[in-house]
Amino acid sequence: MFASVAATAGLVLGGIALPAQASIPTDDLNPGEVTGVPASVPYSDEERVADWQELQFGLFLHWGVYSMFEGIYEGEVQTIGYPEQIKAWMDIPDEAYLAEAAQMTAENWDADAVCQTAADLGMKYVKITTKHHDGFAMWDTETTDYNVVEQTAFGQDPIAQLAEACNERDIELGFYFSIIDWTQHEAEPYQNRNPIPESMMPLIKDQLTELLTNYGPISELWFDMGGPTADQSERMVQWVNELQPNTVINSRVWNDKGDFEVGGDNRVHSDLRTGPWESILSIFPACWGYCSTYKADRSDSNILPKSQEAITSLVTVISGGGQFAYNIGPKGDGSFDPFDQQVLDNIGDWMDRHPSAITGAHATWFDVPDWGRVTANGSDLYLFVPSAEWEAGRVIGLSGLANGVEAVTIDGTETTLEAERAGLDLRVTLAGDAPDELMSVIKVSLDGEARIVPTETVALADGAAEITGDDVVGRLSPKGNGFTDLDGYVLNERATPVMLTLDISADEVTPEEEYRVTFGDRSVVLTGTELVEASITDLPLEAGAVGRVRIDYADPDYYADGLDLAGVTIAVTAESPSVTPADVTFTDEPGTEDDTITVPAVEGVVYLIDGEVVDAGTHPGEGTVTVTAAAADGYVLAEGAATEWSHEFSTEPGEQPTDEPTGEPTDKPTDEPTDGATEDPTGDPTQAPTAPGTGLPDTGADVGVYTALAAALLLAGAAAALVARRRRA
Repeated sequence: MFASVAATAGLVLGGIALPAQASIPTDDLNPGEVTGVPASVPYSDEERVADWQELQFGLFLHWGVYSMFEGIYEGEVQTIGYPEQIKAWMDIPDEAYLAEAAQMTAENWDADAVCQTAADLGMKYVKITTKHHDGFAMWDTETTDYNVVEQTAFGQDPIAQLAEACNERDIELGFYFSIIDWTQHEAEPYQNRNPIPESMMPLIKDQLTELLTNYGPISELWFDMGGPTADQSERMVQWVNELQPNTVINSRVWNDKGDFEVGGDNRVHSDLRTGPWESILSIFPACWGYCSTYKADRSDSNILPKSQEAITSLVTVISGGGQFAYNIGPKGDGSFDPFDQQVLDNIGDWMDRHPSAITGAHATWFDVPDWGRVTANGSDLYLFVPSAEWEAGRVIGLSGLANGVEAVTIDGTETTLEAERAGLDLRVTLAGDAPDELMSVIKVSLDGEARIVPTETVALADGAAEITGDDVVGRLSPKGNGFTDLDGYVLNERATPVMLTLDISADEVTPEEEYRVTFGDRSVVLTGTELVEASITDLPLEAGAVGRVRIDYADPDYYADGLDLAGVTIAVTAESPSVTPADVTFTDEPGTEDDTITVPAVEGVVYLIDGEVVDAGTHPGEGTVTVTAAAADGYVLAEGAATEWSHEFSTEPGEQPTDEPTGEPTDKPTDEPTDGATEDPTGDPTQAPTAPGTGLPDTGADVGVYTALAAALLLAGAAAALVARRRRA
């Protein structure tokens, strides 16, 4: 359980008054003295979405009959709209469009080369247009004869070829699928948000069924455009999920039914966005399908700028928590233009020089610096500095790095850079010319997994803190229209752990909405009313550690919905944690010198033997011993916990030990009788004569009988003693 949650009057926030506190300067703290939170932004809790996020970087291909036109029809350049929509923009008749399709030999299409190019670039997936708005199917389909096999000179199924080639290289395959279809309704290229006639839905279902049945596992289904109803969107998602449950779906299935957000074309978000999202960028933003017009500057002088643009976008997206799909429009013959291929090669060479800066790296919680970007990969940080920002002697900084730094080098080389620490802040001095004209990378080797003390962290002062204002950090939705999470950070500067209580207030909250409050690995779900009226208790925070309080929706209608909270304040109070001593154990070997006392190791508990503090471990035992337990500084003993154990060690062979868990021993020694006298229960002494040399009473009975009886009694007594020792153990 996360904590006890009480909504009683005594726990209402109105009874707590805390002074406002400013966040602690990170340069006042030192590495090794504070434990930060993990610096890496994690992937989704949903496994199939997290698997998709791990792909990170992919190749997007827009290829179809439109590629044959190259943005020109009957000698006239298309000046408005994307070239893949040339049929509508240039009002091309069906007959003319099919005549061009008939000339499509695709003699240079090479699915193996395409997938190998992706692999060489460090890409993990390839996504291709199976059907664009023109309705022309680029696979072997039975749903329409308006397809690549029946209408082109190529006469083959390129999707099947691509699926096979990518599978051989462990490259995932994704499908673009246009919801609108100009063979089914009138084209409207200005917005491409046509309502979807219900009569189209069987065709969409049949085509999705073919695509998700005949080509193996599909990592991503990228729907595009149209204006389906919420019910139509939900049905399309259902069809995909039924056929391939692990396939993730983009937000352009519309009506908040997808698994990840894509936003607009060619949008590269510069800020951190939490939750799955993808940025798509075309090598020429005005052309997704191939074009050879003024919209695509393929001059030699543009190769370097285009390469820099692509890598800058890649770095920006990955460091911002997203996926990056880079689009190339193959020519009508299936080949990549030499210019486009050169840009791709440059990206691949840069990825080879910096193999871990992107692949396997995560976005971080560090603030976006003014000099570049940051990713984390295990125990390494990567600092990306564009050529324009690299200047010899310039000092770049990173605030709140909780780790020790072992080395700072130019990535891919052994060249070190001067670096110094100012508390938790790292300062690196740039030297020489930019080491990489595409994007320079600095590798910071750490003493462990990257950890951070955010600049908004508030320290506990006299057992209390208040996180408010700008120190409550909003995490931007992938939609960019609000915060999906609110984070607050608190530092325990004590040398001992504490138990925290949280009291949350808000200027705006929906009473019946369910929110989730998370601290460390614990979480609790509260209604809006409970959120601002209840206390959340029993939250452990280790000595010198930073803890994060996160507030989000418990079960949002859509994962990217922005929170409806405003004016949030998190009041934090700390108490010493209670501890329960573990039992002390005694090992008693009668008549030997092996008697021992074993004191357990319990954090927050101090043990004393006869009043002297002792370390955890095994100590010699002798005589009557009393062990007590007390709380260490910064702790309190749990109510009702046992705190004293006593034991009387035996001194003669066969004598039984006495254990007492508390208080004085109860077995008092008695005066030994003399001359064979014993004492009966009433106190009357009796005298029994014994047979010489036996110590047994002389009753006239056979001595052998008594000897056997005595032996049996001794065995029974030994067995009882063993049971007693086992029980005490």
